[in-house]
Amino acid sequence: MLPFEPEIPLFNDPDLERLLVKLSSDMELISVPIQIDSEAQILDCFNIIAKKIKNDGGKMICGWAIWKLPKVNIMESEHHAIWESNDGELYDLTPKESSSITKILFLEDDKMNYTGKTLDRVRINLSDNIVVEHFIKSHEIKYALMHKGKLAFLFDEEWRNTISDRAYREIESLEFGVIAKLFNLLIGQFQHTDDCFCKSNKTYLKCHGKGFVSRIVDKKRRKQLIEQWSQ
Repeated sequence: MLPFEPEIPLFNDPDLERLLVKLSSDMELISVPIQIDSEAQILDCFNIIAKKIKNDGGKMICGWAIWKLPKVNIMESEHHAIWESNDGELYDLTPKESSSITKILFLEDDKMNYTGKTLDRVRINLSDNIVVEHFIKSHEIKYALMHKGKLAFLFDEEWRNTISDRAYREIESLEFGVIAKLFNLLIGQFQHTDDCFCKSNKTYLKCHGKGFVSRIVDKKRRKQLIEQWSQ
């Protein structure tokens, strides 16, 4: 759970166009009201809508919910689904972490069908701070590790019982040793030109940030990076 509430971008937000280019959808952005089902759970949109269709008809519309996280200089799209009633009305049935969020900005993707696999969030950096890029890349690697092979179609206890203990420990170390630290740095407005947080008297890019992307994408070097960041 984020320690702050994500924002809903305005339709005329200048950064929105860059994200839409990455999503490659020809559909138009729409504002969709939230109408929470009494038994619905956060981040369970696909199951929620499948049950709704079974009970009340209608259909599932797949696409992306768009969020802006200004405190970490990121705009992102979340793989999401909304419900279209038999009368053609659109609703988001999935509860959010904050009850003050009453609508979402949604981009339909008519090429997308839900097959049991949730897609990774698509993110863009809203600044020239390279630390943000490192934060985004870390999340991409975490997603890839969590959804490798058949793990992509498993959830919760079934996922945990299937993934190896070694792989699980790597994901945990990445989450709490690297991603959490990067998040706290960004909340504190840390810049890549600042002295490194480890007090080495080197700048971040010459210390913990040196070769970050090439290291984290490489399996062997990623282990060394995680160990360095976890100290």
